[in-house]
Amino acid sequence: MRGRSSETVLVFPKVTTQISKQTANVGDTITDDIKVFGSGSYKGLVNWTLLGPVAPRLTSSGAPTCEGVVWTNAPVASRGSITANGDGVYKTAGYKVQVAGCYTYIEMLVGDTTTPPTTPSTPGLKSETVLVFPKTLAVLAVLGVTGSDMVPVALTGLGLLMIGGAAVFATRRRRVLITS
Repeated sequence: MRGRSSETVLVFPKVTTQISKQTANVGDTITDDIKVFGSGSYKGLVNWTLLGPVAPRLTSSGAPTCEGVVWTNAPVASRGSITANGDGVYKTAGYKVQVAGCYTYIEMLVGDTTTPPTTPSTPGLKSETVLVFPKTLAVLAVLGVTGSDMVPVALTGLGLLMIGGAAVFATRRRRVLITS
């Protein structure tokens, strides 16, 4: 009979996510917000996995991108579970990225007797993927101006001239002093 309390009703929840940043630097912490909806008050686990780093592709203009990256056999940077208590938004544990590259989250609602599991999300979705850049380097270059006067100039960016890990300093007389 319909309407009896002993009947089992299956619900088919959905899970979507949004990564905390689309771009980051080495040393930044990233998280993923997992939205569970249509769960029929599901109380249980949502498993998540952070894949990466994977080398970015270069666009025709030479810019790095995570679009079109192949995630097959990608290393696992982190994984965990959150406990969902009905529909809502749940945050993964933070992950401090140590290596530049592309990272992406995948997640799956585990399910129970009345809630079937969701299929794992597809890796590389834009809303779940971050491009991590190397930490910006800062080097102090000292340029000779007149006689013994020196002017410190801070140089930052990825295009710094580095030779074997030693900073390069130039003087007004075009001599190059390499320090280690």
